[in-house]
Amino acid sequence: MPQTIATNYSLQLKDAQSWYSGVHIAAHRYVSATALERALEALVTAGVLPSDVQTTPTDLIHSKVAELMPMDIKKVRLYRSSRNLIRLLHQGLNAMQLDSTEKTLTVEVLQPLDQRHHYGGVQAVQDAIDSCGLSPTTTNKNPTTKTATPPVHRVINIGSGLGGPARYIASTVLNSEVLAIELQHDLHSTAQMLTDRCRLNDQVTHMAGDFMEVERFLTKNNYDSIVSWLTVLHFTDRVRSFSACYNLLKPGGTMYVADLCAVGALSVKERKDLRNELYCPQLSSSDNLVRELESVGFRTLSVTLKTEEWSGMVAERVSDWERNKTATVKDLGEAGYEELLLFYTMVRDMFQNGNVGGTVICVTKPKGW
Repeated sequence: MPQTIATNYSLQLKDAQSWYSGVHIAAHRYVSATALERALEALVTAGVLPSDVQTTPTDLIHSKVAELMPMDIKKVRLYRSSRNLIRLLHQGLNAMQLDSTEKTLTVEVLQPLDQRHHYGGVQAVQDAIDSCGLSPTTTNKNPTTKTATPPVHRVINIGSGLGGPARYIASTVLNSEVLAIELQHDLHSTAQMLTDRCRLNDQVTHMAGDFMEVERFLTKNNYDSIVSWLTVLHFTDRVRSFSACYNLLKPGGTMYVADLCAVGALSVKERKDLRNELYCPQLSSSDNLVRELESVGFRTLSVTLKTEEWSGMVAERVSDWERNKTATVKDLGEAGYEELLLFYTMVRDMFQNGNVGGTVICVTKPKGW
């Protein structure tokens, strides 16, 4: 082979041999989506393809002989950023002299630390509670009056992160049980620690793993609500995932989805960044998300576009990050600060370019006859 390469490309044999010694040929059917996206981006930069080209890596492979290589979340910036968020959490607890695991925490004390990683913070979680009809039941103020035991509200939080929303729901909704499912093990273990310290481990159960693996072991028709914030964008097969959610819910149960959506034709660079930095295989429009949810049986209750609101939030997040650089570098180091700055700036730019937006969708599983 080195001789053939040297002959075909007019190279010195020793140069071809040196290059070929570093070549590894893998006999498998997988093709790197990242490599194809880089090639498309290079062709756009060179002017060979227009900047608004809609060709995707899937279009470039033959499904009978190849498939795209599965993404590895540990290689994306989102994963590295999560580790920095955990460090910030501990720095925040330390600043309040609450870093000792012996000290009890409260949901209210944690809110500035565990509710800032999804758009809207605590208010977004309260919106989910209201939209799903999980508002707190009024307690009986007259001890002589007998009241029926309130029903248990069983809720699943997909992509629960540090567990802030799950703990807030458990502490706000009377007689609630929340199952918090998180793919990233470091986030999961940190969330478990915080829940234990809040003495909420009898109401919040944490599970680490891919939702599509975990859901196989859960009781069907058993949950009142499923909620998620910025998680659906990670689903590799949304329809299959939505179908799993539908099966888990009781008839009359609700699903609340707050997520990024496509509001314009994504550029090759935006698609590449979504995949490689946000672990998003394919960003969908809000309308298409609704169609996919309805295709598995859900009925739509409400759709609220959040693009303008979230655009302001992500811009302000970058400004705050830059204003607090000195303190943040002290906590995370220069590399940690820059890592999150790049991540936040990338998301802000996607919103400002006008192709990425936000949506909140609430659907229900019909009660039937």
